[in-house]
Amino acid sequence: MSKTKHYLDNACTSHPKPDSVWQAIQNYQQNIGASPARSGHTLGKKADAVVSETRELLAELFHVDNPKHIVFTQNSTQSLNMIIKGALSKGDHVVTTNLEHNSTLRPLEKLSREGIITYTVVESDKEGIINPSDIRKAIKSNTKLLAINHASNAIGVRTPITQIGKIAKEKDILFLIDASQTAGVLDIDVERDSIDFIAFTGHKSLYGPSGIGGAYIKNPSTVRSFMEGGSGNSKSLIQPAYMPEKFESGTHNYMGIAGLNASLKNLKNNRKEILQKELDLTEYLIEQLLGIPGITIYGTTDITKKVPVISFNMSGYFANKLAGILDEEYDILTRPGLHCAPLVHKTLGTTPTGTLRVSLGMFNTKEQIDYLITSLNKISISK
Repeated sequence: MSKTKHYLDNACTSHPKPDSVWQAIQNYQQNIGASPARSGHTLGKKADAVVSETRELLAELFHVDNPKHIVFTQNSTQSLNMIIKGALSKGDHVVTTNLEHNSTLRPLEKLSREGIITYTVVESDKEGIINPSDIRKAIKSNTKLLAINHASNAIGVRTPITQIGKIAKEKDILFLIDASQTAGVLDIDVERDSIDFIAFTGHKSLYGPSGIGGAYIKNPSTVRSFMEGGSGNSKSLIQPAYMPEKFESGTHNYMGIAGLNASLKNLKNNRKEILQKELDLTEYLIEQLLGIPGITIYGTTDITKKVPVISFNMSGYFANKLAGILDEEYDILTRPGLHCAPLVHKTLGTTPTGTLRVSLGMFNTKEQIDYLITSLNKISISK
């Protein structure tokens, strides 16, 4: 990518990555290169150490006591499908929200159309805020699962998972959070928040590489395995029931795990500072956008209820047109559309064209925001 490009699409994939991430990937490929567990040799043991340490770092991040309850997957989508389809059975009911990504909505809809489950969508208010009492009201006698997005990828609004977790615990209902936009950014405590499942990905707020993600599964007996195969246990034809082998078959993206390992170490030492910088930039961006005629910001502007994601529209321009102008004429990279979250756009009245999303990361600067604002003002004047 040209250095002149101003990357403001971190909610899709954070970019660039810390140098240590790429160095770890290169080191793994050049100096280890083997698969862990199955290999009794020296390189296999080194690979196993990388995987084990990464599991421990993730467990520490989520306040999980037993690192073996962290399972590696390809991404949040695979984790959500694995949990939703593995935990639900005929006749179950699910409560979810209009803030969800299609990675949650589409598996639920598929199971619903197949006559396996039913589900209720709880609506946020116009600012994207979910009221926990509405979650409580949606619960039925056969509700098995609450599937909740920790923060909207479309409008950057946080969901009060601690309060919702208390409801889940009180009602003895499984609680799944999609932490795609919050893992590594916001504090997540599986005990405090009464969480049974977390789905996360490495390439967004964790600042790791693509193709590696994972899940936290509190109780393996609550989820059926979705895939069977090699797990390092050659004594039986039956997939192991213990963690993490129950949900980890075959060869993983070990280079990705090595990169994630490095990003987690970076976050461990700098997480509070990174979050504060990102939120400061987000607050500054909101203030500047509000000064441009014709700009409408969607979702709350209360910075204490947000992650570094802002969605807006400019009068006279569809979101995709505005994004194209910013890219082609100003070298500013943003993301237009529905952001794979169609229900929240229906609530906001931004269907079918969606919004323009600006999402900030640790490497963005105040100068980049100033340049974006200057560019938007020029576009506004020229229309």
